[in-house]
Amino acid sequence: MAAVLDLLRNSSEPLSAAHARIASFVLDRPEEAVRLSIADLARETRVSEPTVIRFCRRFGCDGYKSFRLTVMRGLAEQGRPPAEDAIQASDTVEEGAAKSFAATIRSLEHVRRALPFESIRHAAVAILKSRWVHIYGFGASATVAADAQHKLFRLAAMTVAYSDAHMQAMAAATLGPEDVLIAISSSGETRELIDTVQLAQENGVTIVALTRTGSPLASLSSILLPVDLKENREIYTPMTVRMAQLAVIDALVVGVTLLSPPTVVLERFARMDVAIKRRRIARIEPQEGIPE
Repeated sequence: MAAVLDLLRNSSEPLSAAHARIASFVLDRPEEAVRLSIADLARETRVSEPTVIRFCRRFGCDGYKSFRLTVMRGLAEQGRPPAEDAIQASDTVEEGAAKSFAATIRSLEHVRRALPFESIRHAAVAILKSRWVHIYGFGASATVAADAQHKLFRLAAMTVAYSDAHMQAMAAATLGPEDVLIAISSSGETRELIDTVQLAQENGVTIVALTRTGSPLASLSSILLPVDLKENREIYTPMTVRMAQLAVIDALVVGVTLLSPPTVVLERFARMDVAIKRRRIARIEPQEGIPE
């Protein structure tokens, strides 16, 4: 993003009135700009959609999608913590805990600002229309996949999560155009996951990718939910990428819930509450006059 903003600020040639309005909007409100579709940006800046495309190409991008992804990537770069905020071996436990919370909060805020919320809506709509929702991830992303399945199965009837490469491949082979695959990867470069997603894509599956912008996995996605955070591998550093992934999943679940018929949601939740209560030990109230 820094390079794009520098180009916008320091253009060697004067901008047309239309291009100047677009540049001004992006410079003044970059977090909002990355959430807008090309139609929305055109409307906000009072230009046509072809004008937006020409603007993006003028500043080195193939089109609006490429321009927006470049801005998103830059926003994530800005979210890296200052060196003085890094957890050090000399820190006290109290200092380390405070820095851990600060790093997570900072990462969540930057992911929120760069997240195109219309993509959440598109993914939620696809999930509600689907026959099956499969969720795949490895390592730390597997825990996020399990969390997503735990939340989504209450709203989408046929929801499963797999963390084994062979199971993922076999399951993906059964999917078709009426299904959704949510693929989760912080790097977007895991070979086994890429191979499985390619198989699903060939079968017409809607691919929702929760991953890094510009990664191989992102390029295969039908709907990208970007988490552009670089995980620090130092031993004292909290796993902020996983926390950000969980937050995006929560946002997606909220979207699915809001788009679901309220009566259906309430009915499903009521049935689950009954099932859970049957598995709890009944509380025995002390009888009057008998000491506990």
